[in-house]
Amino acid sequence: MNNVKRSVAALFALVLILTTGCGKKTSNKVVDYTVDVPASFQEMEMEGVVECWATVDGSNINVNITDKDAAFKKITADALRDALVQVFEATYGTAPTITDKYFTNNEVCGMPAYQYCYVIELMGMEMTQLVVCIDADQTYTVTYTDVTGDWMSEFETSAKNIELVFE
Repeated sequence: MNNVKRSVAALFALVLILTTGCGKKTSNKVVDYTVDVPASFQEMEMEGVVECWATVDGSNINVNITDKDAAFKKITADALRDALVQVFEATYGTAPTITDKYFTNNEVCGMPAYQYCYVIELMGMEMTQLVVCIDADQTYTVTYTDVTGDWMSEFETSAKNIELVFE
């Protein structure tokens, strides 16, 4: 009987560990989210995003929430890179050079997600971006932009700790 109790206790502990950081989930409806932001980043307004934090060096983190994308599962690094080139070319009149660092399909809080990290060079400037996109009740996108090369380690840690709170 003691072995059964220990087994049940161990299983319960494992379930608690696995659900830590991803609020109690009774549906796919997200009621809140948390993104870890380095202390030196200050909240600011940015048109077109839900939340944004930036530091004096120009690096920033922003959150955007959009309607669900029916093609979410078909998104690839190639498709994202092509879209980025088109947007930057249309905006700045010149195509950037984009070098992929990695693309993964790791879930976030049990929801389908991807992480796309790349270096972009445009008009003599270089920055690294990490985009974490989560397919829940809506599409939640957290974009980390490192313009100095000093933040990516902290950004990757933050990305691993994104929390969604479900209804």
